[in-house]
This record gives sequence, C-alpha cells and structure tokens, in this order.
Amino acid sequence: MIAAGACVYSSYYLSGGRDIGPVAWPVVFTVLVTGFGNLVNDFFDADIDRVNKPHRPIPSGRLGRGYVLRIYAVGTVLVTALMTFVLPPAILALMVAWEALLFSYAARVKRVALFGNILIGAVCASAGGVIRRSNAPAANTQQLRVGIVIPSSGALRAM
Repeated sequence: MIAAGACVYSSYYLSGGRDIGPVAWPVVFTVLVTGFGNLVNDFFDADIDRVNKPHRPIPSGRLGRGYVLRIYAVGTVLVTALMTFVLPPAILALMVAWEALLFSYAARVKRVALFGNILIGAVCASAGGVIRRSNAPAANTQQLRVGIVIPSSGALRAM
C-alpha cells in the first residue's frame, strides 16, 4: 500500500513536480485503493491461508468473512465517492479501474497462469508511471495528467 503511494509520488517527482499539493490526493487514494485490494485478496484467500497462515485475522476467525466483505464494500464505495469530488477525471478513471482489476485478480484472475502476474504488473507499473505534472498555460496553474513514464537510454522521460 505504502509502496504504491510512494510510486505515484516518485513518478510525479521524477517528472519535475516538487510541491506535494497537486499529488496528495492521488497518493492518499492509491494507498486506500491498494489497501482495500489487499483486504479483498485476503477475503478470497481465507481457505488457503487457513493452512499456510492460520494466525492471520480472517483464517484464525478473529474477523469473520462476512464482516470483511462488508468493510471492503463500504470502504470501496466511500473511497470511490470521495475520489469523484477531488480527482481529475482521468485519474479517477484509473483509480476505479484499479479497484475493478484488484477485485478481479483476487476473485479469479490470480488462479489463471501468468495472467494474474501480468494484471498485477500492469497495475503496479501504472502506479509508478501515470501521474505527471504539466503547467496549464492559460490558467498558470499546475494540473495532473495521466501519462506514462518510459525508460529511454537508461533514464526516465515522461511522455
């Protein structure tokens, strides 16, 4: 979770951004979306974890599966609602896509050879390379845009 937020901020920083203000909300929501993604993944892994990690809260019975699913659902709805008020549309769309992809991964995709790894790799890569800073010439303010960081000649350049 924290690493995903750090990837978003470091991408912003590498593209020239220095003020945390424009990227604060995307970082916070990245941490929350990945956290809820981890929660739903633990929900779907409860049976496996009963054998491999029986001390964890869900397999040990300290947290009921129904309770965890309700926390995930309510949390995801609240985070998505908040995101609609503070994020630019392109970043909001990306965050909602992450929510759907992380749920899909946890529910089924991770059981499909290689496809689960590709899906999580794509989510992780986008966390580190989707936020870039640009100056809006007309308003003379900073805006966040969706972009991709591409390795080029040993250095990163934002496109």
